[in-house]
Amino acid sequence: QLAVAEQAPDLAADLLQEVKDWVTDMKKDSDVIRNNYGELQSTIGSLADRALQSKQQADVKLAQAVANVQEAMMSRENATEKGSCTYPQTEPQFQVATRTEEAGRPPVAEVDAAASSWVNFESSVAN
Repeated sequence: QLAVAEQAPDLAADLLQEVKDWVTDMKKDSDVIRNNYGELQSTIGSLADRALQSKQQADVKLAQAVANVQEAMMSRENATEKGSCTYPQTEPQFQVATRTEEAGRPPVAEVDAAASSWVNFESSVAN
């Protein structure tokens, strides 16, 4: 209307061409966005499928592990009821260390020779 009121047809044609260019650019941009969204949708679908497969595989492994533990517990209970034990019961080996102090000397760690192969550290501390 401004171009008509000013009687400038060239200005009106230039403005219309500018608007036409904007619309063309917006259509191109919308096509690019539509394609990007399509690729995104495909990627998300693929990711969801892989996640589902991974979950199903993990569920199977977990169910197998639970079944194995339950079976082992039942076997152990049965063996205990019969008076036997499926696991050997051994006494743990311990090392006994003591500290001694003599006047004018620092404390010395000594290990019971019958309980281990440790050596008396008194000589190394004195040096």
